[in-house]
Amino acid sequence: MAPTKAPGLDGLPAVFFQKFLDTVGRSITEASLKCLNEGKSIASINNILICVIPKVKSVKKIYGFHPICLCNVTYKTVANALANRLRTILDDVIIGFKSLHTLRTRKQKRGSMEFKLDMSKAYNRVEWGFLAKAKS
Repeated sequence: MAPTKAPGLDGLPAVFFQKFLDTVGRSITEASLKCLNEGKSIASINNILICVIPKVKSVKKIYGFHPICLCNVTYKTVANALANRLRTILDDVIIGFKSLHTLRTRKQKRGSMEFKLDMSKAYNRVEWGFLAKAKS
């Protein structure tokens, strides 16, 4: 989060929360975790203000403005955490899509095959008793 950009409706930029983390950090963390882990409604932090700022010095047309959303820090924290949680899923989707696209657009389609291996769960499927016997 940029520390001095786009304060929320409360008028407090991120630098305020960074500077007074000892005072407000616990409540921000608790509110964020309740939204993320317990499914608590974010209606109380979901208020944003959309403002327009000029792109150039003298604006003559509406497209000379750039809209920005002023969200409070708790909302930004929850949104950032959700984005990080979804990133791993989306990475897998993108890799799968690119692989299928490559297979479909290759000139020589004969003999092509694709495998998806989930190595993170590979050791969950190993029979540990068998490995212990093989080791001795």
